[in-house]
Order: sequence, then structure tokens, then C-alpha cells
Amino acid sequence: MNNYSITTGSEEDFFARGREWAKLADQAAPIPEGWRISFEDVAEMPIPPVIPAATQRKDFTSLSLPPEILAYFKASGPDWQNRIADVLRAWMEAHPQT
Repeated sequence: MNNYSITTGSEEDFFARGREWAKLADQAAPIPEGWRISFEDVAEMPIPPVIPAATQRKDFTSLSLPPEILAYFKASGPDWQNRIADVLRAWMEAHPQT
């Protein structure tokens, strides 16, 4: 089990960065090199970049996908969920409801 430590300037920053780390963990994505922290270099610890909040509201849902489709998008790297949303949005725009 890996232990990670995050220090930030405010409580809001702390929780925002924690959510980003949790998303990476949920995706089994590697922690970016600049975000890695060890106890040996606490004095020189890099501050993770602030990731801006999404500008669009998103709702959480559960969606069943064939394994090959899910594997394809996950293999494309971080943000694979957004790429699925982009494909769905393109289809939606190409097939407007009347």
C-alpha cells in the first residue's frame, strides 16, 4: 500500500487536490511524476498543480459498456471518460431530437 501526503494553502485546495488523486486512483492511473512525494524530501516537496474545476456541470451515472469499448477508452490515458462524453455529444449533435 502506498502512502501519499498533500500539503496545500487552503482547505479548499486540499480537498480539490485530494479529489484529483482519488480520480487517478479510481482509474488505476499513475500519479504524475511532479506529484510524487516521499518522506525523504519533505522540505523540497513539490506542490501539485491546481487543476481547474470543470466548467460544465456533470452528473454521475452508471453505464454498462462492452469490455472492448471500455478497454479502448481506458487505454487512451487519463480523461478517458471525457473522451466517451465527447463521442456521445458528437452523436447527439449529429442526431438531434425533434
